[in-house]
Amino acid sequence: LVSVEPRDLRDPRRQADAWNHIRGIDAKTGKTLWVSDDGLTHYNTPVLGKTHTGQPAVMIGRGGHHDVPEGPSGLSLVSLAKGSEGKTIWKADIPGKALYNMHWNRDRAYWLDEDTGTHRVLDSRTGKEIAVHKLGENATVRSYDKASKRYVTEQNVNIKAKGFRVFPAWFSNIVVGDWHWFLCFSSIRAEYGGGPVGPLYSVGRVNTKTGATEYL
Repeated sequence: LVSVEPRDLRDPRRQADAWNHIRGIDAKTGKTLWVSDDGLTHYNTPVLGKTHTGQPAVMIGRGGHHDVPEGPSGLSLVSLAKGSEGKTIWKADIPGKALYNMHWNRDRAYWLDEDTGTHRVLDSRTGKEIAVHKLGENATVRSYDKASKRYVTEQNVNIKAKGFRVFPAWFSNIVVGDWHWFLCFSSIRAEYGGGPVGPLYSVGRVNTKTGATEYL
């Protein structure tokens, strides 16, 4: 079993950093087998997968609201291979918040960020950044027009100029083929900036190769 917890109370390293880590637990006995070197924010959901060499690993993320202590913000790929459980394969420092699951596969890792409205593509072998896509610029927006009772498509839309900001947070996202899909809020509480975010009630997707972003 893989759980998200702080280090043991008796672990002297817990005094130095009261972070959350992933912990490997023996499913037969309940005993802790290992604790990851790197920490992760409790907002983040670890995602299991296999590396380009076929070894099991898990992606974890750091960064969030309420002064979460784990830092710096970014991603770590953590080994689950026998004999190397919990060891960091690579770590990438990325500005923003890890408020959801961060997807990855044998070739690429992805970071969606609400603060900067960006989608970053990393090489999952090394953690090096490949591309940065801006989710709020030159977007295609398809929305329902009540007057004509049909869908209308707008091209090259600047989301911010329309009074919205992209907020792909707090929802599960998923990568299918070349597209990274996410959902957007319809509104947000004042303490998080207030006002509408979206476009309203929208499903969004960004092409992981071209950066083309579309909203429905």
